[in-house]
Amino acid sequence: GYEVDVQRIIADLNEIWSSFLRGQVILALIIGVVTTVALLILGVRSALLLGLLAGVLEVVPTVGPIIAMIPAVLIALFQGSMHWPIDNTVFALIVVGAYSLIQQLENHLIVPDVLGRSVNLLPVVILFGALAGASLAGILGIFLAAPVLATAHVALQFVLRKLLEPLPRES
Repeated sequence: GYEVDVQRIIADLNEIWSSFLRGQVILALIIGVVTTVALLILGVRSALLLGLLAGVLEVVPTVGPIIAMIPAVLIALFQGSMHWPIDNTVFALIVVGAYSLIQQLENHLIVPDVLGRSVNLLPVVILFGALAGASLAGILGIFLAAPVLATAHVALQFVLRKLLEPLPRES
């Protein structure tokens, strides 16, 4: 008797997790492009390659962006800017600031909006879920907060629908 319900839940969960993965790809593309543009403006050599690295490592929460920043800072420190006549140490600090700004914008604006849309949850719910996920499961909890919340939402909707549906009348 529950076959239709199970099929509907499986379809809903498949949509949530597929949308989450699409959202991750969109985030990676956004961060890759924004990083590339920022590094081109600053005059960092190999900006396209560094932007690609930032986009790929975007899927690794917290440590991915830090790992992506290291080669850019080293290039800035040892090779300087192609556009600006400033000290290499100061330039490396500017690059660190640019990466930090991109991460702050991403964490507070882009991620909640993109992932919230992909799993049909409000951005504020995603933010609180990420905080709870971080305290419960660390980096993995942050990464999986959005799809786990959306999965719980589907399960809760099913339970409430079953609890509130009227009982069949006896003939």
